[in-house]
Parts: sequence; C-alpha cells; structure tokens
Amino acid sequence: MLVSSIGVSVKRDSEAGGARRADKLLRRMEQGFLAGDESLRPDTVIYNQVIDYWAKTQSVHGHYLKARDVLDRQISLYRKNNVRKCRPDTLSYTSVIGACASTYGSKMERRRSFNVAHRTFLEMCKNDYPTQPNDVTYGLMFKATGRLLHKQDERDRYSRTLWSLACDDG
Repeated sequence: MLVSSIGVSVKRDSEAGGARRADKLLRRMEQGFLAGDESLRPDTVIYNQVIDYWAKTQSVHGHYLKARDVLDRQISLYRKNNVRKCRPDTLSYTSVIGACASTYGSKMERRRSFNVAHRTFLEMCKNDYPTQPNDVTYGLMFKATGRLLHKQDERDRYSRTLWSLACDDG
C-alpha cells in the first residue's frame, strides 16, 4: 500500500510538500523493511521517483542535498543489506546531477552543488555495479558546469575534460 501511495501523494502536490511526503513514505518503507516486513522492501523505481521529486523541487533550499541523501540511503540498503532490487541505476545518479544543475543561490551554494554533482558523476563512473553515464547525464553535467562554476578558466577546463569523456564513451 505504501508503494503506490508515493505516486498518489506527490501527484496532489508536486512542489516541496509532495517531495517531503514521498521521502517520508520512503523512510517508513525503509524502516518497516529493516524491521522485518518484506512487503515494504523499496526498489529502484521507488528510490528514483523520490530522487526525481527532490530534483524538481527547486523551491526548497538544498534540494540537491535531499536528492543525494535519498541516493545515499539507496546505496546503503543495496550494499549493506544486500537488497538487490534497490540497486542504483543510471537514472538514480543522473537525477541527483540534475538536481545539482538546477541550483540557484550564492557562489558558495552553487560551488557546493557542483561538488555534489561532480562527486556523484565520479561515483557513477567508478562504482562496482554497471552504471555508466548516458547522453542525459553528460548534458546535465555540462549544464552544471556552465551554471555552477563561476570562474571561466575552471569551466573551460572541466568542460574539455567532460567532452573528452563523452567522446570516449561514444
């Protein structure tokens, strides 16, 4: 019942309240599952949905951190509890990068957001399960580079490196 409630909850309010409710429902599912209720086991689709809700909730300060927190919980459940059905996929990582790329605020806030996007991208490329950046991932990293790095030389250097990686990936 909680699984289908996440989508219904957010459809009523797609802004911050919906993302908070979806995250709260996911936390209840995680807690129930870890307490032994197998019927509450979250899967990749549910995690991706909640990450995406946070990614699209720009009205909340630090929304990209909330999206990253959901990804971290997903990774933890997958690795520490060996729950294969919640393995992060390309969409999981790409949605967090998208949340970062849409960040507004001070130079310091934008830099912090870029650092989260960069760390997420690197983790995606180096993890022990098969997730690789796709065209959307690269596009969002270019967007993050252009919007979040305020020094031109740093933007240029990072963009060239990113371009080279994208070309190598095909």
